Amino acid sequence: MFSRIFTLLLLLIAFRAAAQREAAMRDLIITQAGEQIRCRIVDESSMRFSYMYVNEKGKQVKTEIFKTLISSFKYNYFPEDLTAGKKEPAVASSSARSTARKAASRPEQDTHPPAREASVPATERKESPSLQEVATRKEESTPAVSASKETAVSRSAAGMPAGKESSTTGTKRETAGNSPADKRETAAGSPDTRPVTEEKTGAKEAATKEIIAKEAVTKEAASDEYVSPLKGKTEFTNYLKYRIGFKGGLGNIIDENTDNTPFGLFNEKLRRGWIYGVDAAVFLNDHVGIGVAYHSYQSANKNNRLDFPNRVTGSDYRTGSLESKVNHKFAGATLLGRIGMDYKTFIVATVSPGYYFYSDKGVENQMEYVFRGGTWGGAATLGIDFLLGSNETGRDVILSFECGYNYGRLKSLDYGGTVGRRDLAEPISLSRLDFAVGLRFTRFPRYLR
Repeated sequence: MFSRIFTLLLLLIAFRAAAQREAAMRDLIITQAGEQIRCRIVDESSMRFSYMYVNEKGKQVKTEIFKTLISSFKYNYFPEDLTAGKKEPAVASSSARSTARKAASRPEQDTHPPAREASVPATERKESPSLQEVATRKEESTPAVSASKETAVSRSAAGMPAGKESSTTGTKRETAGNSPADKRETAAGSPDTRPVTEEKTGAKEAATKEIIAKEAVTKEAASDEYVSPLKGKTEFTNYLKYRIGFKGGLGNIIDENTDNTPFGLFNEKLRRGWIYGVDAAVFLNDHVGIGVAYHSYQSANKNNRLDFPNRVTGSDYRTGSLESKVNHKFAGATLLGRIGMDYKTFIVATVSPGYYFYSDKGVENQMEYVFRGGTWGGAATLGIDFLLGSNETGRDVILSFECGYNYGRLKSLDYGGTVGRRDLAEPISLSRLDFAVGLRFTRFPRYLR
């Protein structure tokens, strides 16, 4: 019974550890909007990424995103794992961060405009009367009006002209207007007689503060321009920019052989051999690159009983042993073109003008000989590149399959010794077809670091 319980506990612990292992979200995806997503990229195609992330409830969710919506990405960006039960704090986008900073740095005058009365002296303030005060004033003025009407009626009954009363009343009002209290009220000024310059000054100050606030917001927006954390020198800076490696394969000289003698058959075997080469290129953009290339063709044959002519004059056949090693070396500049079929398959074509170095070394009847020559020529290749690796190890190794064509015709040879250089009656053909397999690198492999 206890053994079963112990076994179940071990299984639960193992499943828990596996779940935490799967939640190792160290990758980073940055969208075109500047949003940073911490996730684990589980699959990648030519059009989209599939990744796992932790949602607001702390659960793992799998989703996809098109590559056109991504500005950059990086595997193993975060040094530590994110456990399954832990919720990753939300990463604000650049627009949200800039909006928050703008709101924080906005002047207080935008939300609390300055009061107009603050710039007016205390003696010039005149509060607007309330409704109750207006009603009281109306009630006070009503008895005076009624009293004046009664006086006019009584005077008309007594035979006094009403005009004199009005003139007298006007005179009294003018006199009352010259009283000290009225003078103080006039000196204080009414709302209609306030200086216009104060209003203009306040408007200018408000306009100046508004301009300063706009300039501050503009500078803040310029400083808040989004900068990707992957910008600068990272391992993705030179991704697929460089192509450096080596190749090897088979080569076949293209030249029709009409000599059916034993010596002609001996030379026929020298037309088939093997090749190796190295090359390095840097791409100026996604499709065009420049570089250098070097490759060598090797072939050899040996026969201990062979009728062969004099190697210099081509006559005087004799019987003996002959051992020969032929080598064609080529070195030149390279122009490359590359077309991507998907994110890990490319068609690559190269054209290389350069120089051929020819040598024929061997032993003729126990005597060593060396023939040398050189000529200008060219080479071209057409192949397909496959990016090898995975999301964990990185795709920085290229497996190449290519076929190549080489052109060159050697018209003279240096036989050495007293013979020296001589022109050939028939040029030696250096043209051949190559079939090679190569291994190249776009950067230093991640798993070797």
